[in-house]
Amino acid sequence: MVFRALGDGVPTWLTINEMPTIVGLGYGNGTHAPGSVDHEAGQVALHHLMLGDGLAVQALRATGLKARIGPAQNFTAVYPADDSDGARQAAARTDLTENRLYLEPILRGEYHRTRSPRSTSRTG
Repeated sequence: MVFRALGDGVPTWLTINEMPTIVGLGYGNGTHAPGSVDHEAGQVALHHLMLGDGLAVQALRATGLKARIGPAQNFTAVYPADDSDGARQAAARTDLTENRLYLEPILRGEYHRTRSPRSTSRTG
């Protein structure tokens, strides 16, 4: 409804603001709402954020408008601290949890094989 009402007057739409902040700070360390430390609930929340993003994109496309649409993401540049295997593995883990966890569902249409929110019991 909003897409049609505003029409071509809005060239770019943002669906969700900073998914990593919502999931990481809301469920990872509890400093943002809902203020819990619950990895499984965070994975469920991420799944619902991804669904909401996808539904918003579909709704815009259904109008025929040519606007750009997508989430406002906050990414983290990740580099190993040194050339050791441990540092490279730590950087890869951080890149996964800070970046790829949020990019792969949008760009590839699937969750990273090690982090599928659909594997949790509360996703439905």
